[in-house]
Amino acid sequence: MRAGTGDGPGNGGRRPAPRPLPGQSLHAARTRKEHALAGLRELELARRRGELVECDAVVRTWQQILRQVRAALLAIPGRLRARLPHLTPEDLQVIDAEIRDTLVALAEDRAEPTRLQQLGEAPGG
Repeated sequence: MRAGTGDGPGNGGRRPAPRPLPGQSLHAARTRKEHALAGLRELELARRRGELVECDAVVRTWQQILRQVRAALLAIPGRLRARLPHLTPEDLQVIDAEIRDTLVALAEDRAEPTRLQQLGEAPGG
């Protein structure tokens, strides 16, 4: 190991000098390293400030929200039965089926075709 290269034991606790990529100067490699380290420091600072959240926490929160939305939607036919007594059991079954079909479509990541999509599929459209 040569003195002053920044690598190996006895370098005063400094990190090893970055290795340049093929065709890259040592200065460019050091600049790239400093940019990367600055980015890591910024991320750590943002995490400490509470500006970043864990991905798993976001997923759990959205799962909970979507379960609540699903439960609220599935409760609609029962609420309608109480508020609109003139609806027949068949009417309520149709409403329930539409809600369930929509939830299944959303779960399968397929949305109902828009009116424009339907027009484009029409013969001569």
